[in-house]
Parts: sequence; C-alpha cells; structure tokens
Amino acid sequence: MKHAILLARQRSGTGAVGSVLDQQPGLKYLGEVFHPDNLGQPTNFFTFFRDRVASDPDAALPDNRYQVYLDFLDSLSGQFPDQTLIVDIKYRSAHHLDGGWRGLVARPRSIEEAIASKRPILHLTRRNALHSFVSGRLAEANKVWHAREESQIKVTSTVLNIRQLSNYIVSSARETDLITRWTRNYPHLVAFDYDEAFDSEGQLDKAIAGKLADLFGVEPFANRAPAFVKQAPTDMEQVIENYDLVRRALIGTEFRWMLD
Repeated sequence: MKHAILLARQRSGTGAVGSVLDQQPGLKYLGEVFHPDNLGQPTNFFTFFRDRVASDPDAALPDNRYQVYLDFLDSLSGQFPDQTLIVDIKYRSAHHLDGGWRGLVARPRSIEEAIASKRPILHLTRRNALHSFVSGRLAEANKVWHAREESQIKVTSTVLNIRQLSNYIVSSARETDLITRWTRNYPHLVAFDYDEAFDSEGQLDKAIAGKLADLFGVEPFANRAPAFVKQAPTDMEQVIENYDLVRRALIGTEFRWMLD
C-alpha cells in the first residue's frame, strides 16, 4: 500500500490541486479523511475507526491509533489498486494520530511517520491569508466549499470582521512557518504556494506539475485543469465591501503586502 500526504491550511487550494491529482493515472486523492462532517463516508477515517473500536475497544487507545490509520488506508488500497493514495491533512487535523504523550510543539505523528517511512509530502501554502479569509467567508455565504460551476456562486462580496481577520492572519503565518520547520530539508517534499500554483489559464502550473509527477513517480500530467472554479475574484476592492477599513488595518503592518 502506497500513500502520500498533502499538508495545507483550509482554503489553500487543496480541492483544486487534489482534483488535478485525482485525474492522473496512478494517483487517488482521498480528500480530508479526518473531516468530522464526512463521518459515514467510506473514505473518512472516523467511519473506519468507529467500526474498528466497536469490534476491538483497545483500538481507541492513543498509542494504537496510527496502526488503525494504516489499516484504514490498507482497506482503501484494495479499491484503488496500483494507485498512490493521497491523504489531505489540514494543519489543525494533523494531531489525530498522536500517541498518549506528545510535546506541545512536537511534530505530529502523521508527519513524523511520513518522514520516517520516506513517504512523499506535498505542502501547499497560501501565505496571503487575506485572500484565504475572504475565500472562506464567500464559501460560507454560498454554502458551497468547492464550486464546480459558476452558477453555484451567488455571493461575490462580503464584509470582513477586522478582529477575526487580524487573528486569522497571525495564526496562519505561525502555523505555516511551523509546518515548514517540521518538514524542512526533507528530500521527498514538494512545497509551493497557492499564488504560484495555477497559470494564467487556470491550469496547474506546468513546472509544478512536473515536480509532482517526479515526487509521486507517475507519468507527466496530461490534464492540468482543476475540476473546481474560484469563488473569489482577484480584485479584493471588488470583493471586500469594507475594503477601506481593512486597508487601514493592514497598512503599516508586516502584512501590508497582502493588499497588493
């Protein structure tokens, strides 16, 4: 059973990148296997975990959880033979496989084991947290996290809460830097930012696609077009209804560049 992990924060473009990976022969993008809203689906870890614990209560013990995770992936590998399973792990769900004891800022076991086993890691960042925050607010307003058609996008502008935005920007930067430190110098890693991920035609950047093909050991990507469309226009002045207030909040800070 072969698997890799995709590390990212929410609203970082994993849906779009994952949809490109999923079209590539030899790869199967599983999505967010730790997402609590997907409980009951066969590709959700907690669906498998709940059934395992029902038959073996000791499986619930923290030190046994990583083995249950491997068993979960092994059960899926039979459905997708000869494919590398790509597990989407968001920063804030990386802890789900940790054992009974762990340092407060120690590397999560999901990342630790991937590195120890020399599994491929794709780290997708979105350092422009302003754009990420706006994307999240629009997704909430449209009640759709991954839009496949323009017709699904009814709301194209929003008012931002400045305090929430400020907290989000600071926490995003800290979390991204922490993940970067945890994976630094790992030879089986490809890292890139959302702002460089797609070309002017909306396709996955050709150079990045080449790096990913090498990382996963598959043929060059024949199709680089994502299955989803962007919800937020590029011009933030059109999207953010209280843009002047947001601009005043960021001007003079280290995050001023996010307005450009």
